[in-house]
Amino acid sequence: MGINFDALPKEKPEGFALPEEGFHKATIVKTTVKTSANGNDYLEIQLKLDGGSTVFDRIMESDAPALQYKIARFITACKLPLVGELTLEDLGKVVLNKQVVVDLEHKENTYQGKTTTRAEVALFANDIYYPIEEYSALVGGAPTVDTDTTTGSY
Repeated sequence: MGINFDALPKEKPEGFALPEEGFHKATIVKTTVKTSANGNDYLEIQLKLDGGSTVFDRIMESDAPALQYKIARFITACKLPLVGELTLEDLGKVVLNKQVVVDLEHKENTYQGKTTTRAEVALFANDIYYPIEEYSALVGGAPTVDTDTTTGSY
């Protein structure tokens, strides 16, 4: 099949449809360790929502209590019985393909003079990340079946 150049849009389409605010089932489909402009390493997490949208989040080492709580909630949601220490790279490896529930909110973002709205993980609204089994209780539906048999320590 060829590309019909006459049928291509002449105007830039608006962005992607935003997922609704609130709780979503998500699968961690990709993790990458990156370095911020300030030189701090962080783990970028790509979350594929059950509705088909993709949301990115960052997990970073920090002394800030809110960011430490976020890491703890993320690890709990992934059902990882972690003890001791783990690098961001190793954390990225063990959470790949895990299913979690994530709380999303809409935030305005201005870049190069243009303001858009995007879905972000809600840090202060509720408890950020949840185990997949808690989805039905969070949204008021039937219980979710746990298919993860993770045991032991990493």
